[in-house]
Amino acid sequence: MVIDDRVLPLPFDHYEVLRHGEWCTVMVIATGEVVFQGEGRAEVVVSRAPF
Repeated sequence: MVIDDRVLPLPFDHYEVLRHGEWCTVMVIATGEVVFQGEGRAEVVVSRAPF
């Protein structure tokens, strides 16, 4: 089930998902920039959309 999604500008392997209890943080590996932080589960996937 997808609750929220967004297009990220870098390839999926440039991001790291960190889980701490009920919270997740998604960040850019090279810079440490946080692109998402919130409660629940998060993952970075490759879109099947043709763009």
